[in-house]
Amino acid sequence: MRNIAICDDEPLYRERLAQSVRAHGNGQAAQLQLFDSPAALLQAVHMHGYAPDIAVLDIQMDEMTGIELAKQLNAALPQCAIIFVSSFLGFATDVYEAEHTYFILKSELEQRIGTALQRALNRKVPPVLHYPVTQGYRSVSCAQVLCLERILRRTKLTLLGSITEWTALPPAELLDAEAAQQFIRCHQSYWVNFRQIETMENDCFLLPGGLRVPISRTYRSTAREQFFSRLQIYTRTALNWRCGSFIFVLLAFRSSAGHFLQRQRKVTIWARVHSASGLKVVRVVPVVIASFTAHRTASA
Repeated sequence: MRNIAICDDEPLYRERLAQSVRAHGNGQAAQLQLFDSPAALLQAVHMHGYAPDIAVLDIQMDEMTGIELAKQLNAALPQCAIIFVSSFLGFATDVYEAEHTYFILKSELEQRIGTALQRALNRKVPPVLHYPVTQGYRSVSCAQVLCLERILRRTKLTLLGSITEWTALPPAELLDAEAAQQFIRCHQSYWVNFRQIETMENDCFLLPGGLRVPISRTYRSTAREQFFSRLQIYTRTALNWRCGSFIFVLLAFRSSAGHFLQRQRKVTIWARVHSASGLKVVRVVPVVIASFTAHRTASA
């Protein structure tokens, strides 16, 4: 069930928005929550852990504009799709100051709300971790998370940029079904983000910034199995995905390189390729091949 927030400081129009959303939800089950001010919505988000999937915001409000409210929601809830509504066409350019899905003139609400909701529902965003912190709640895109570590009764989140955060939630509760597909448990205390893995060694995963996450003997077999299984999935996705241009390399090891491979325990098999749209595909590049070539060249 989708959570939809509606924020408008005019009671009559707030109710009209709610009726329109219910009428044009395209059969999607939704839980609506109405707010009479930006402060009320932000308090629900930051203090009570409210995390709407869609926020329908009036732009012209006395306390704060819907655009300013959207900026704060963008930061706190990156997964939340924003739909702006306004009586004034002049705001049509201002809305680009915030990440949003749709802009609707109030005079065209009935004609456009269904399309706006469908676009919001179809919006592809990385899974988000939503968890309580010392003061309120926090939401972080999985794309920013390197790994999770359970220490005593707290969970440490290591984020890109050497940022760490803490929560009392155990990883099993922190990771919903969608987010769990992106993480691999490799140790009694560690969960690693598959999409952030740069190198897999015999006893650890190497992540951006040189971060090493241990692979214990107990979890080694299942961690490796999950890693290669997911790699195959993303490999197939890469091959089937159409984009302007990208390089996909498959290299097979032959016996001629066997003597070299025996001396190498580290194989880089994961890298990222960015398209114009910003999506990621997989490129398989064993680093030992590059090292072997360099070795042969040096010997020559």
